Amino acid sequence: MNSFDMLRFFVIISMVVNFLFWLMMIQLIILHIWLNKNKMTTYEYIVKKRENIALKKALKEGAAAYQPKKSKVIKKIDEEANLQSVATHQGHSDNTVMKLMKSKANTLPNDHSHLLSSQHDVSY
Repeated sequence: MNSFDMLRFFVIISMVVNFLFWLMMIQLIILHIWLNKNKMTTYEYIVKKRENIALKKALKEGAAAYQPKKSKVIKKIDEEANLQSVATHQGHSDNTVMKLMKSKANTLPNDHSHLLSSQHDVSY
């Protein structure tokens, strides 16, 4: 094998590897565009994906009463959303709801309280 053949081999290999990396990069960009369009975070996407996998596994095994596992953060966010809907349904103002939610935000594990404040802040 002469040096020209060797050079051609390395060029072809590098082009194939670069093409594969570009495909992965484009897939990642498209995923994040889709996540942004659906107003979903990467974490929420991963959690939902895991829940779907667990549900498919449970259905395959014949589990009748499947209950998906939710992380503590997702449970707290769901709880806060329920609190907000109940409080607004009962006629409380948005400021009262925000005070209730922020008072409960400090109970989130691992200091994830920024998730609640960024998702539920209402500016007037």
